[in-house]
Amino acid sequence: MTRSKIWRVLMIGAVLVAGGAGSAAAQTVKNPAPKEARAPAQSKTCPDGRTIPANQACPPPPPLTSRCPGKIVVPYQALCPAANAPLPPQPDAAKPLSPKGNPGNWVPQSAYPRDALRDNIEGMVGFTLVVGPDGRPTQCRISSSSGNDSLDWGACESLMRRARFNPAIDADGKPVVGTYTNRVRWAISKSDGGTYDGSERAPFAERMFGDFTRRGVPMSAGVTVVQIFGADGVSESCNVSAKLSEDGRDLPVPDNAEATLCAKSIKPLPDANGNPARTRLEFTFVVKSEIAPE
Repeated sequence: MTRSKIWRVLMIGAVLVAGGAGSAAAQTVKNPAPKEARAPAQSKTCPDGRTIPANQACPPPPPLTSRCPGKIVVPYQALCPAANAPLPPQPDAAKPLSPKGNPGNWVPQSAYPRDALRDNIEGMVGFTLVVGPDGRPTQCRISSSSGNDSLDWGACESLMRRARFNPAIDADGKPVVGTYTNRVRWAISKSDGGTYDGSERAPFAERMFGDFTRRGVPMSAGVTVVQIFGADGVSESCNVSAKLSEDGRDLPVPDNAEATLCAKSIKPLPDANGNPARTRLEFTFVVKSEIAPE
């Protein structure tokens, strides 16, 4: 082969190799640049709005009530009355105050004091609430003790938290201060770890489900339980309601519905930072009465 032919072959080979390399480069998909690792959060915001370092736990929420001498409970940071002070004067009311909702739900089984529950202590607490013009209690006073401080304080603290009223109305049609007196019976049911003979659950079944047969016609209703638990997992509130399936009309709920259906505590869900958070739990079941097939 002559020198000129050898040179020509080398040139063609160079072109083919270059062309092949160029084609391969056109089909190559470049790997994306690796994402930068996200730095861990340096701070977090607590439910009360304050910002703290991420590695610290949020402080517990402030209490809702304060205990005063003489077994009187008032809203948190409110001034305590004297232990032997008389009740505030009651103006003449053209219309007395009245409870909103069922007073039996104001001291639910989930509010049972833990030490009394542990020691299997029960009792009856007499109380008087001073109710402001806005329908909220401003004081709770123990009028007759159960003999156990935890039950006495627990009754008043739960009442201050949950009791609501239609306020008393004076002759001019204005809401005024009023009082409400009643008693709370603390009793331990089986679900709370105490002795249980069926006396708590049976009235609930008879009053709630027996109503379906007493009316003499097939019926269907939905029962809904909505419960809020604090970040510590302990129940803060529980509401039980029932509605007819046919028309959505409300049905009465027995006084001990919460003691039967509400949980005392759960494992709370974590928030975005992995800390225990207030948790809402809701469940619904259907109660139905009909003629059973033969």
